[in-house]
Amino acid sequence: KVIRLVDRNEYKRRQGAIGPRITSRAFSRERRYPIVNGWTAND
Repeated sequence: KVIRLVDRNEYKRRQGAIGPRITSRAFSRERRYPIVNGWTAND
């Protein structure tokens, strides 16, 4: 039963939207760019 519940939770977790990264690294030079269709660094 536990394995089934964990598998179900993992399935639902992967369906969720990507959350913001709240870390010091997220605001440094190695900034992670947004995941959107057609976005480029030249915009």
